[in-house]
Amino acid sequence: MNYEPAKTNKNLEFGTAFHKGMEAWYEPSNQSMPSTARAELAKLEFVKVVEEQRREAENYSFFDDELNQEYDDRIVLGKGMLDNYFEYSEFADFFTPIAVEQHFEIPLGEYHTRHNGDVEVQIEGTIDMIVEDEDGVHWIFDHKTAAQFYSSEWLEIDTQISTYVWAASQLGYNVGGFIYNEIKKDYPKPPQVLKSGGLSKNKQQSTSYNLYLKAIEEHGLNPSDYKDILEHLETNGKEFIRRTWMERSPEQIIVIAKNIDNEVSDMVDSPFIYPNPNPMNCNSCPFFAPCSLRQELMDPIDLLDNEELYKVRD
Repeated sequence: MNYEPAKTNKNLEFGTAFHKGMEAWYEPSNQSMPSTARAELAKLEFVKVVEEQRREAENYSFFDDELNQEYDDRIVLGKGMLDNYFEYSEFADFFTPIAVEQHFEIPLGEYHTRHNGDVEVQIEGTIDMIVEDEDGVHWIFDHKTAAQFYSSEWLEIDTQISTYVWAASQLGYNVGGFIYNEIKKDYPKPPQVLKSGGLSKNKQQSTSYNLYLKAIEEHGLNPSDYKDILEHLETNGKEFIRRTWMERSPEQIIVIAKNIDNEVSDMVDSPFIYPNPNPMNCNSCPFFAPCSLRQELMDPIDLLDNEELYKVRD
């Protein structure tokens, strides 16, 4: 029906802003900067995008104090996540960033359709980052922010990242596979201080071994009194960042290309468009209300045209 949401989903907004911070951190031309300066630049870029999103939201009647506070909270959360990531990055990055936000437009050739005859098609996309390891092999980096980490099993056949691998190979990169870079929407904080002056031993709190040990020293406490929680944090503490490396062989890239060809053949040949309701698709979908009206055989046009949540695609 050619409608789109007037405002981006808040989870996607946060991801967009966070990606901007990561882009500044890994931008190849910034790598000669001291890491402290690079970190500040990345956080400034993140905050800049959040403030732009806030200004856009102010144009709508649903903007209120609660939503304004939500943008403030996003800034605190994002800066904490970025600081924690930069600390992790300093010892975990055994590669050289080659490109960030690598856009591609690759011609796929001519496809014959029943209704439109021959159609020229190209595939476009943007890869978060391409890095080179010590052996000269290139890897596709895909950053994901989420409340919980995903199961890594489905990454073996993930279509989005597989398409990126194929696209990078078409651009001339020597691609070995991809790195799924998950950053949890949380970050380690100092442990809770109890009224007694001691520290909370709750193993579910979002802290780390180093922060807990630092708090013990700052409060003049005896480390031996916190042996159990320190051992837990050192060996089984909360995981805030996870990287999953997935190889892709030349044979697998050929299969990826065949899958893309099949998808394009279906897409250009006037496929039927219909709802695919399930918890993953519907939970945060802005079109849930008009979709429900259609289920009741009611016309959603009035809702789509009069609610400021929707607009006709440009």
